Amino acid sequence: MYYELKIAFILFLILDKSHGCVTIYENAIEPLIQFRGFEQEVDSTLAVVQEQLYNKIFSQLGGVKDLGMSGALLAFDKVRQLTQAVAEQSDKKQE
Repeated sequence: MYYELKIAFILFLILDKSHGCVTIYENAIEPLIQFRGFEQEVDSTLAVVQEQLYNKIFSQLGGVKDLGMSGALLAFDKVRQLTQAVAEQSDKKQE
């Protein structure tokens, strides 16, 4: 009986039709994060990780010359803009 329930729960989580993982997140995890005040901590940690990632990528691309580097900078700027847009949409959705 345990394994049948376990399989049913996993299917509930992963199947698109049931939206199980979204249901669990919205009803259990998200309220806990907001209630305990972890939201700002998570956001600030993500910002630090994002900054470290960009610094790491740019340091790895240090040897790239001229057009290649400007192309890489444009690409990373677009990625940064997209991540900011997604973050803003997420913030608006939560309000």
